[in-house]
Amino acid sequence: MIRRFRNMKIRTQSAIVILCAIIAAFAFFELLWLNKWKFCEAAEDLDLFYANDFIITSHLVSAEIAGYLPYGEGWKYICDGRTAWDGDRPINTNGGRTSFGHAHAASGLADVYEACKQMWGECGQRQVKKMPKTAMLRGYGGAQNVAAVVIRTLE
Repeated sequence: MIRRFRNMKIRTQSAIVILCAIIAAFAFFELLWLNKWKFCEAAEDLDLFYANDFIITSHLVSAEIAGYLPYGEGWKYICDGRTAWDGDRPINTNGGRTSFGHAHAASGLADVYEACKQMWGECGQRQVKKMPKTAMLRGYGGAQNVAAVVIRTLE
């Protein structure tokens, strides 16, 4: 019985390592997709960014991986207030999970709703300065690393 448990534990650990490698590969390809495959002209085309921020720095890491903030320089944007709703690179205009709250699957839908309201100019006092034309919503951690939603306005 103990031997069977050890084998199961090793297989589970191997599966986790493989899953982590797959997630890292997808995150890398997400960056290529945005910057090289021209879904957007460049990550600079993103006007608004949402990320799960269960850990206080996860929105920073996520924004840098997506190219929304310069890699290794994002902390400066945060310290200067540039990622606030009234900054030039707004992130999580609804406050994110650490302020807005988390209702599991409903949180992602709330982000989509907030992004659309921002893009329609219907957010009142927390409306971003520049009317966003392209927003990106990205998870952070686990399987969320392999998914991103890009919303664009029609011209």
